[in-house]
Amino acid sequence: MKPKEYLVSIGELDEVKRGRLSLAHIELCKKAAANGVSIEGYSITTGATKETPAIVTKSKVTNEKVILEMAPYRYPLEDFQCYEMVNGKKVIRNLKEVCGHTGYSLVQCPFDAPHLITSTDATGSVAVYIERK
Repeated sequence: MKPKEYLVSIGELDEVKRGRLSLAHIELCKKAAANGVSIEGYSITTGATKETPAIVTKSKVTNEKVILEMAPYRYPLEDFQCYEMVNGKKVIRNLKEVCGHTGYSLVQCPFDAPHLITSTDATGSVAVYIERK
């Protein structure tokens, strides 16, 4: 939970607004984090003992976007092709289509054939098959 959301939940703030927290609000967040409340940007550096309370530090929170690694393709584009059957003939389709069963791209779809994808005229779904080139 974000610090301002916590302060609103305990009645210290009326609503979440822009701006910095006061020193009193920061101390309230530190005390809450020391008592086990999970607040973004506050972490316990030293646990509490009988003689001393827990020490909580305030760390900087970034809004940096993190790109996670993608799983390897189950059907690499250079090794596999996707097709639908139209009047007994194979019509090649794009492996980057989205599977109607799982919502994954066909290149990473764990579902086995036939996959359902949107038809070329967008009137419904068609069954497609994946095979090695």
